[in-house]
Amino acid sequence: MVIADDFSNATAVQLRAEKVEPLGGNTLKVVFSNVNTVELAEVLGDSSAVKLGAEIVGSANGSDAVVWQFNIQIRNRREDNTQPTGVQGNFYTKSET
Repeated sequence: MVIADDFSNATAVQLRAEKVEPLGGNTLKVVFSNVNTVELAEVLGDSSAVKLGAEIVGSANGSDAVVWQFNIQIRNRREDNTQPTGVQGNFYTKSET
């Protein structure tokens, strides 16, 4: 999966998924290991958010079988100085209980 401000192969994408894994049914798990890229920072600039295009390509036997293209909004949180609160001790989420 890639996220970019254009669909040109001649330019760099803003984000590229490390892995797209089918979980069954109609569910995909998309893993982005690096969302702090120069390309994303450049397209965000001073804007509070930008709308980018996203594309997932599924292939079978070496050729493209399915292509999904959709828009996605990316919010700019680079100026936020707050720190997330760490979880203390034996904390369980609702799904874990």
